[in-house]
Amino acid sequence: MKLNASLGTGLAAAGCSGCGNVFTTVRNFDSHQRFTKDGLVCLDPSAVGLERKPSGRWGMPTTTAGIVQFATAVSESDQNGSGLVSSDTLTNVA
Repeated sequence: MKLNASLGTGLAAAGCSGCGNVFTTVRNFDSHQRFTKDGLVCLDPSAVGLERKPSGRWGMPTTTAGIVQFATAVSESDQNGSGLVSSDTLTNVA
């Protein structure tokens, strides 16, 4: 089967010859397949929690919560004059 996105160069991507989907990593590729008594089966990538990226590849959903939280913590620490962020400053928002 023809791949439905480019593998590109220099990145760890994996293309599936069974369904034609291309994944951002081998781990994401592995997550879309299951072994059954009839052999290997390709699952819909969105059904296993992956999202299609602008490149056409399937990968983990993008979250900006951690980035925004880190930027806020950095901003607050700069106001205190320390310029450092400790893990105590950050909380898990996911």
